Amino acid sequence: MIKEFYQKIETHESIYKNIINNKSFEQKLLSMSLLIKDTIKNKGKIIFAGNGGSFADSLHISAEFTGKFKTQRDSYPSLVLGANIAYTTAVANDYGYEKIFLREFDSCAKNSDLLICLTTSAKSNNIYDLVQLSKKKNIKYIVITGSDNGFFVNDESLININSLDTDVIQEITIMILHSAVDYLEKNI
Repeated sequence: MIKEFYQKIETHESIYKNIINNKSFEQKLLSMSLLIKDTIKNKGKIIFAGNGGSFADSLHISAEFTGKFKTQRDSYPSLVLGANIAYTTAVANDYGYEKIFLREFDSCAKNSDLLICLTTSAKSNNIYDLVQLSKKKNIKYIVITGSDNGFFVNDESLININSLDTDVIQEITIMILHSAVDYLEKNI
């Protein structure tokens, strides 16, 4: 048990060092933070989407935006697609699970919004379809995933975490998004 715990810490440490020493990754994080800041300043909202643990992480981070993170401030508009379970089960039943995000996004997303998709595999059809709709509607988006680009090969809006391990990708995703909220609170 203790050995596995330390191995996990060592894995995280090597990924964090890779992040710190990777200027391209640093630029992507800065671009993401500025996109989030511009979205909020322009009265847009942050829209999250993810499946399973990524859905739970989306709920967590959305709460940091609409509630507070470290400082007392106005609420930043944010929502998580699929959070209305009645809607989600109805659409999954009537149209299929692949469509659970599309109708909701199509009805509430505006050009001033920012879509942030969390997908550890980058191979979720419902996330891929959502990004395609985002492109069609000319809405900015970011996809945070692991080292496999999955369906998003050559996509400039991809932020890759250098791992294929779901838990590592999710844990570092939370760290990245907490940092983005912290940046926002200090710079708006």
